Amino acid sequence: MHFWKTGELVNELATGELLENEKFKYLLGSQVLYTLFIYEALLSIVQINTFFYLECLIVLLIAVYGTLRTYQSNGGSEGDLLLERFAA
Repeated sequence: MHFWKTGELVNELATGELLENEKFKYLLGSQVLYTLFIYEALLSIVQINTFFYLECLIVLLIAVYGTLRTYQSNGGSEGDLLLERFAA
């Protein structure tokens, strides 16, 4: 995975050299961050209680499980076009 050298990531995506398991890691990371950012934004406008945190945890688990099942349904590391199919 590339965290700082995004130029290398762009080249791997453009040439098709990025492996499916690497694509899965990027997809999973983006799903987790998206979920956390959404709930972080809600902190200032909703009543914060145990149910808020429970909901956040459940939604996060659903996002992780759904992404994992999508990866497995696509054939795992032997699959093809994971990001493209996920975004379609």
